[in-house]
Amino acid sequence: DAGVSDWGGVSPVTADHVNPERPWPDLDRLREVTEAKGHTLAPRLTIHPAFACEPERWLDPALHFPVADRSDSDGYARDDAGSVWPERTMERAKVDDGAEFELTGTISSQWYVGTGADPESLIPGEPFATGAVKEVLDGVRAGQDVGFDEILTLFRARGREVAAVAQVADELRQEIVGDVVTWVANRNINYTNVCTFKCRFCGFSKGPLSLNLRGTPYLLELEDIADRTIEAAEAGATEVCLQGGIHPNFDGDYYIDVARAVHEAVPGMHIHGFTALEVTEGAKRNQEPLADYLTRLKEAGQKSLPGTAAEILHDDVRATLCPDKINTEEWLEAHRIAHSVGLGSNVTIMFGSIERP
Repeated sequence: DAGVSDWGGVSPVTADHVNPERPWPDLDRLREVTEAKGHTLAPRLTIHPAFACEPERWLDPALHFPVADRSDSDGYARDDAGSVWPERTMERAKVDDGAEFELTGTISSQWYVGTGADPESLIPGEPFATGAVKEVLDGVRAGQDVGFDEILTLFRARGREVAAVAQVADELRQEIVGDVVTWVANRNINYTNVCTFKCRFCGFSKGPLSLNLRGTPYLLELEDIADRTIEAAEAGATEVCLQGGIHPNFDGDYYIDVARAVHEAVPGMHIHGFTALEVTEGAKRNQEPLADYLTRLKEAGQKSLPGTAAEILHDDVRATLCPDKINTEEWLEAHRIAHSVGLGSNVTIMFGSIERP
């Protein structure tokens, strides 16, 4: 009520030695008081959010990454566990399935499928929302469509607001599909890690910016790809996902040859393969209209395109992350054309790098 927007320093682990007769408020109590007034309690770094969002102006270059690593897209402190070191690995003498390294021990608590660590909770506490987030969620419950601004508001949810967003999402899931959760038995086949493009985030490619990275360049033969498809089918897979680098020696027909090899090896296998970048590049190298090229891919056995290569569909972000990749409109157009010739597709998002709301 007095206009406070920042509580200052509050320590959950040390006493206030300057003013010991006035102990730090308990964080749960502080959150309760803050939320009772219709606000959301959010941690911040020692640098205020407005300054954290302008590192070139306010931070020494040596602090750019540490601050970005510990702040969210609005400049507040992240409330997760922070960076964790990967497991110890060793390089494989022979690359079998595209995985160039294998685990030799565990030194972190990072979770992924197959690790022994417990997954981190993504739903912090009981649902609570107020202000703009509550307004959007109330509208969703009332059946209103959400626009760009409303989606942006939901992306800015933090703390228990995230639990409130998840609760509404779960209600919609229950209403639309019930309690059945499905999955696809899939095998990824990465046919090459050699790539001519310069994506700045990629640890897989062996290309202009990554020749000094770990691993050995490789290119699978069509026979190897067919054998892996058969192995996948024998293990119960119903889909293979085909992705790889943009090899400088590929002609446009390479992707069609790969699709045909998979289809001939296991005719019933769903082929989910080749990103918008790959098919656009394939058509370009053949000097062929993209619609004609995608039609030939479909005739070779292709069923759908993966949503990768989208990264963040905003050209300002792409100019930094993947400056020589197709732009946003080219990515979207590739998927429009794919749908027009009868291919399915999806879209992915690579969030958490340099994008801002």
